[in-house]
Amino acid sequence: MIKFRIKKIILKYLFFLILFQFLFIYPTYSKELVVSFIDINQGDSVLIQLPNNQNILIDGGDKEYSKYLEKFLKDRKIKQIDIMIITHPHIDHYGGLLNIAKKFEIKHVLDSGAKTNAITYLELLKILNSKKVKFSIARRGDKFSFENNLSLEILSPKEPLLKNTRSDINNSSIVAKLRYNNVSFLFTGDIENEIEEQLLRDNINISSDILKIAHHGSRHSSSEEFLKKVNPSIAIISCGLNNSYGHPHKQLLNRLNRLKIQYYRTDLNGDIIITSDGYKYYVSFSKNDTKYYQEEQSKILNINTASLEELISLPGIGKKTAKNIINNRPYYHINDLLKVKGINKNKLEILSKLVTVE
Repeated sequence: MIKFRIKKIILKYLFFLILFQFLFIYPTYSKELVVSFIDINQGDSVLIQLPNNQNILIDGGDKEYSKYLEKFLKDRKIKQIDIMIITHPHIDHYGGLLNIAKKFEIKHVLDSGAKTNAITYLELLKILNSKKVKFSIARRGDKFSFENNLSLEILSPKEPLLKNTRSDINNSSIVAKLRYNNVSFLFTGDIENEIEEQLLRDNINISSDILKIAHHGSRHSSSEEFLKKVNPSIAIISCGLNNSYGHPHKQLLNRLNRLKIQYYRTDLNGDIIITSDGYKYYVSFSKNDTKYYQEEQSKILNINTASLEELISLPGIGKKTAKNIINNRPYYHINDLLKVKGINKNKLEILSKLVTVE
């Protein structure tokens, strides 16, 4: 009887010892991947929280929003950035990283290698160098593998960097594909049509479930061919509310609608957070205007191809004015509608939110 009790006590002791080691000595990880497209105004910043508690930060927006980015990270108990990706040296992508580099531990930085003499960028490099951060130039084929069948692969740029494009700096952007079991993300920086064409020509596997739209929704990116090859279920556009660039451009929104790609925007939806177990993913936002804006965006008409009935459905456009619009085609700019009898500046302001000339 005494031996039995002793054996029982020993078994209990071993059970609690194993439990203690499991809970407090050996790390326990969530199996969820969390990707946050941060509402950083007219800039880009994406935080990737891996299931093993490592963190990847892609860009950091402009300097004036660095405090918001810092708070966003601290609210999520993040103290260390394992990989910081600077997609390209434009301040709306790297400006906020100066503050982050000063206040957080950075393990490894991936840079595009594009040359620039921008003082702020050189200041960032100086901070990283003073903290002895590992610094690498990212090139196509680089791959980082993590636990739980998760990987990050660099798809662009490749050597040599393109020159004499519309924007060589934008086209130097790091393009990376994140894969977690069956779910994949494509991050595109500010690449433009030249790099999109290169990726298509080189037959790179860009197919992804979630696409970060390039260059804040610029008209110079996200061609229809590129979007078809990526074939995303959803797209994310990072841009500032009522920004002076007109991002996202109506041409892009029209393409997304035509291809039936659901999209979300940081200017309208705030922080866009995607959580995935590697097989399914869930989307949440800090703002809840999605349904309204999706309905509004779906009403965009191509003024050069719209039918008489579609034109009549526009506010303030009767049958006579609709016929005048058709008779004056083609239009190359939205302001060309002012030459149509029955359309004044006030009416044009309303129409500019509902039509495109693509």
